[in-house]
Amino acid sequence: MHGYRCLQQRHEFDDYASLCIPLNELCDGVKQCPLGDDEHEKRCRKFAIELISFLFKDKSNVFVYS
Repeated sequence: MHGYRCLQQRHEFDDYASLCIPLNELCDGVKQCPLGDDEHEKRCRKFAIELISFLFKDKSNVFVYS
């Protein structure tokens, strides 16, 4: 999956076409999901840590300092 699947409300469980937003819209300060879960503080903090970790590691999982 190359996106984030928005949460759904309880009354939507039976007849719900889940909304999926592109990852570049996750934690961008704009609520695209109906419940705003794409901008949840804890989720965005974890997303930022994972993104930074990914960006500063090479394929052998060794930190690259150059």
